[in-house]
Amino acid sequence: MYPRKQVTAAPNSLYSADEMGFDANSMRNSVLYVGRLVDAKKPDLLVSAFELVASDLPQLRLTIVGDGPARSILERHIAETGFGERIRLIGHESRPSVLRGYYSAAIASASPGCAGLSITQSFGFGVPALIARDEPHGPEIEAASEGFNAMFFQSDDPGDLASAIRRAARQRSEVFADGAAIAECSIRRYSIEAMAAGLIQAIEGDDLCVSTT
Repeated sequence: MYPRKQVTAAPNSLYSADEMGFDANSMRNSVLYVGRLVDAKKPDLLVSAFELVASDLPQLRLTIVGDGPARSILERHIAETGFGERIRLIGHESRPSVLRGYYSAAIASASPGCAGLSITQSFGFGVPALIARDEPHGPEIEAASEGFNAMFFQSDDPGDLASAIRRAARQRSEVFADGAAIAECSIRRYSIEAMAAGLIQAIEGDDLCVSTT
């Protein structure tokens, strides 16, 4: 539309650089979901996948942080799994200091439905994401790089998500970059400071357009 315009990006960001970062000294034994409990996010699919791996990975836990209209159905499903003592349904939580603790215990986060800000949040704490391949993802999906900070699985397939969880648990160092590198990349590109720099460049530049992602 504006072929002569110079465009700069101001990425949609959640945290400042000093709120992000990887905890290299933590014990990691969980898969983490952070997001709304709504049908489009498909948290129930994650519970089904966890059922498939729970016997093979007896130390693994599932932590679900969020609330929404799908919560009651999710609670019933969790109660029926036989692994309810290993699944924590936390409810809504937005404080980064608290979320950092959940991410510090996670081998990977999971986006079984459409992915959005939760994946850049995960990357900011150095935690790779397991992401459904064919979903109406938000623009944040451009941050996902398979083999670096993400692994994709077939949408609506709990078996394929279960396989991704197994790989993340048993071969994490072979399928992802290290957590410090994932966090550093996210700090450079998706911190509040990075977003502000894009806006400042647009305001101070000549004849610029700004694109927020």
